Amino acid sequence: MADVTKFAIKRINLPLLLDELQAVGLGSPGLLMAGFQSIQRQRYDPLAVRTEIGRSGDTVDFADPGELRFQFRDPLSIAQDADLDAALLAHDATQNSTGQQQKQDDQDAVPALVSNYQNWGTLTDAQKDNNHKQLTRLVARLLDSTQTL
Repeated sequence: MADVTKFAIKRINLPLLLDELQAVGLGSPGLLMAGFQSIQRQRYDPLAVRTEIGRSGDTVDFADPGELRFQFRDPLSIAQDADLDAALLAHDATQNSTGQQQKQDDQDAVPALVSNYQNWGTLTDAQKDNNHKQLTRLVARLLDSTQTL
């Protein structure tokens, strides 16, 4: 195992960051958001000050603001380390990961599905087909969260 510590003094959207690391070929490392605190579901802000995060006997573990502790299966090459730095620099926590966007799409579809149900007789065939497609996607993802429809 290879431990790598990096710093990012910015908000982190954890699922998106993991998607981004996967996209640049870094796989799915272990990650401890040591220098961060949760502010929203799956989004983290850097701690304001150095903070104790653990204790084992006489050993105290501290994390500095924005500290990220990665654990990779193999040591990173110079190019991989540069890819990790670039991914952290480019990370924009206001964007959604694929899974987050799918959940948002599902939530956005519900009002239209309700309205379509209430007004079924006035819908065109194309609108009914679109309704069926949205409903099928929604049900499939509800029954199997691994689906990327």
